[in-house]
Amino acid sequence: MYNVEGSLFYYVYKTMKVVCMNKKLEVFIKTELNLAEEEKRVKFLEKELEDLNMKRPIKDGEVSINTTHIQDEEDYTKLGFFIRNATSEIIKLEKIPVKFIAKEGYILDMKGYKLKSPLEIPSYSAMPCSIDVDKESYPDFTYRVVVDSRIGFNK
Repeated sequence: MYNVEGSLFYYVYKTMKVVCMNKKLEVFIKTELNLAEEEKRVKFLEKELEDLNMKRPIKDGEVSINTTHIQDEEDYTKLGFFIRNATSEIIKLEKIPVKFIAKEGYILDMKGYKLKSPLEIPSYSAMPCSIDVDKESYPDFTYRVVVDSRIGFNK
């Protein structure tokens, strides 16, 4: 726990086993929640990441963005996702690719949504994130919205 300019920030580091050339991805969470709330959140995120790693294993040299939950509100959709970095490099992101999917499963459109602040995902780390997608930006016939992407960096 660090005291930064009078407010408390909890920095929580957790190690999760991942199928990635016997390497482990670390989960980094920065928050202003109280400790009891933070412990609940960390347990939830650990379970979410564990489930994701079982369903969609990541390979060494890949960066993966995977939707973990979708919360539909009246005017917008909140997309929760993990960015998993299984490379030896720091990954910097300013935008997230959002896919608009038709009921039949094909992609109607894909747009880059700017994050509130740029992210730096350390090597061999996984970071939980979320964005709000305004429903007015949906193309016609949108059935669901996801952020799933996989990028390979192996040579």
